[in-house]
Amino acid sequence: MQKLIILQEFIDQDNDGTSHFDTIQNAIDYETENNLIKTNPNNFTRTLLRLHRALIFIEEFLRGLSERPSSESTVTIATHAYDSTLYYHRKFHL
Repeated sequence: MQKLIILQEFIDQDNDGTSHFDTIQNAIDYETENNLIKTNPNNFTRTLLRLHRALIFIEEFLRGLSERPSSESTVTIATHAYDSTLYYHRKFHL
């Protein structure tokens, strides 16, 4: 939920007549040109990327649930989904 709040705050800032965050491409261009991606850890682009990665994890987890043998636990499915999607994006694994 916090990630959605962060994105909404950026969009709300655009109400002053600017259009920095009306499209994903505009947001990336604006944050790149103003060096905001490296200087602000809660930037729009990174936050959106994290939400996208979470969605991929959820998709993989649900796929695993639908295809699982009855003997396989949800913990095993969640672990597999994490390992195949989010594992390599965590700082402590890099």
